[in-house]
Amino acid sequence: MQPAIFLDRDGTLNFDYGWITSPSKMELLPGAADAVRAINDSGFLAVLVTNQPVIARGECTLAELAEIHQKLEALLAQAGAHLDAIYFCPHHPDTGVAGERPEFKISCCCRKPAPGLLESATRDLNIDVSRSWMIGDSERDLGAAAAFGIPAVLVASNQQAFKESILSKCAFRAASVNEAARRIFSEFPAF
Repeated sequence: MQPAIFLDRDGTLNFDYGWITSPSKMELLPGAADAVRAINDSGFLAVLVTNQPVIARGECTLAELAEIHQKLEALLAQAGAHLDAIYFCPHHPDTGVAGERPEFKISCCCRKPAPGLLESATRDLNIDVSRSWMIGDSERDLGAAAAFGIPAVLVASNQQAFKESILSKCAFRAASVNEAARRIFSEFPAF
């Protein structure tokens, strides 16, 4: 069994320009590729877990999302980094959006803050939960980690103001995914 660092996507690895609906909008945050490469070298798995309601809202197809993730993987590969797996939730429970796809407009167990994506990855990849972490930029990410029973790091590269109730859910706060990963490795090594 191997521990994992579960990574959010938008606002954690790449710039959050609102909903990304095409590969041309995929742009890594400074240091994100270095962070993933450091995860790759650390003994942890790098596992992306991301809510993608653009599918349910009809703003992006599954094929287009695959192209976006291919661009993400290509950008990481240019820096010698890779994701071990990508898990995404295409659902969104709210209805009433023009062009929405009814088959994805459901309440589910995979949309963060539910832990379904982390549970699926753990089953598929034989992850050691007792030594795993979550790095994300939202209360949903922290909630998924808490529901799954792992520590979380809140990255705030955009310097958002978070309520104390949110901050109390994270092990620590970091300015970037790179800082978060490096602190995990120095203070909580995988092996």
